[in-house]
Amino acid sequence: APIASAADNETGYIVFTRDYLNPIFYNSVPVKNELKKEAGIFASLGEYESVQIGVYPLKDLQGVKVEVSDFTNGKDTLSSSNFDVRWVRYMAGAASIPTMYIMQPESMEKFTSVDIKDGITSQFWVTVKVPEDAKPGNYTGKASISAANGKTSEVAIKLEVMPFKLDKPETYFGFWYGNHDPEQLKKELKVAREFNISCTVGYNPSVSYKNGKVTIIDTDKYIQLLKIHKDMGVPVMDTNISQLGNTLAALKVQWFSQEFNEAVKDWSLQMLKIWKDNGFGDLYVNVFDEPRPENLCRPGINISYEDTLKYLQLLKQIPGVKTVVTLAGPEKKFDPEILKYMDRTQPHLGANFKEHMKMAREMGKEIIVYNNGYSSLAWGFCVWKCGAKGNFQWFLEAYSADDNAFAPIRKNPEYEGQTNTRQLYPTKDGFIPSVRAVYIREGGDDYKYIVTLENMIAKLAANKDAETAVKEAKKVVEETRAKVPDYPKAGIISGYETGEGGMERQSSEILLALRYKIGQQIAKLSKF
Repeated sequence: APIASAADNETGYIVFTRDYLNPIFYNSVPVKNELKKEAGIFASLGEYESVQIGVYPLKDLQGVKVEVSDFTNGKDTLSSSNFDVRWVRYMAGAASIPTMYIMQPESMEKFTSVDIKDGITSQFWVTVKVPEDAKPGNYTGKASISAANGKTSEVAIKLEVMPFKLDKPETYFGFWYGNHDPEQLKKELKVAREFNISCTVGYNPSVSYKNGKVTIIDTDKYIQLLKIHKDMGVPVMDTNISQLGNTLAALKVQWFSQEFNEAVKDWSLQMLKIWKDNGFGDLYVNVFDEPRPENLCRPGINISYEDTLKYLQLLKQIPGVKTVVTLAGPEKKFDPEILKYMDRTQPHLGANFKEHMKMAREMGKEIIVYNNGYSSLAWGFCVWKCGAKGNFQWFLEAYSADDNAFAPIRKNPEYEGQTNTRQLYPTKDGFIPSVRAVYIREGGDDYKYIVTLENMIAKLAANKDAETAVKEAKKVVEETRAKVPDYPKAGIISGYETGEGGMERQSSEILLALRYKIGQQIAKLSKF
């Protein structure tokens, strides 16, 4: 613990800053280089960026407030209205299932003031949304921390506004999802968009089958929900045929018999019409989730590779249907054939699928990786390095709407020990983001930074005046490729700074440094 000075004791607490990829826990102790009361951040036009401020109490504190000033560069001003201040609630999270939990920083809540108990290190986030028409330059401002029974302390914040907007590449960063309340859905998607969540998958309509006819149940509600997603700019990316497969199996219809195949065709043509008539884009059909070498036949998931291939071949006979399969596990059997009939592949981003992804790239297949955790590394640079166009994660909504969002331990016998942690927490007034949502947003921004630089390099390839600058930019791209691991759990590749691997918090400064280098190169190339 830091040694409190007489001035610290009079203030009642010690303020420190820590980069936002390195979490502050309730028992965190500030280290020496975090005790400086200043922070530096950078952002492009239209980008969000955060400062994480820790308060290490020396006694019980009442009425703690954090307020942000206007920022100025001497001639231009960024109003304090562009800054959002949040207090972070600690909640129980599963460290290992089923019996181990840790108290972790979780929901990021708006507040007027909070009380802080002695011995509980607390954290506040100051996030700026840089206006798209802001003047580039170096701005300075401050965050003032005060307590009703203590003195005021200040953190000086330097903000570099970079002179460009990031490209908006076609990406698929999102979650499996299933909010069926239209008004609640609109509120949730509005918040989700602010965190680079650009699409979802889910909403598989229920079906019935009778006398050789497939009926899609509650079509109007299905269309309503997909329209809301489209209008809110967070479209639904695919649907899943597993409900039909399970329905037919329950009625003793032999898989891949003539009757079965006709039912699949009937379902596909109805779904194609729904998607085409409502402008939902191409119909991607996810066959079954996570096939295995053997046919486990759990509801909706784990059919065999052999049956997966049969499904893909069947669907490929129906014009207009595109196919996607989520893949997990170490097996490579049938990979070439499965890929042949797939339009999009969704493997885990791990060594087990290295050859699979190589084949997918060679065959020109679209790649989206999935279920790789919540680090910015997993959502950004690693996605870029493997040639994928996005990342999906299970699950935006991890329990029913009837559950208490803030209950620490989820009572679900199927997932013993799973906690109620999620990306966005519902309240009667809207949705509260979690700290993980920030990591997701930052990963999406990392992806935009590196893709923006690559796009500029390509545009200036024939520009002789830009030749030297392009060469320098290419070196930064290759440096990034060399330092970023193939898989997010491997850790940053950078020698002694983080060792051979390590968690993201150990390499957060390196990630931020890479992004800054990329930003500098974009700024240089934008002059051409």
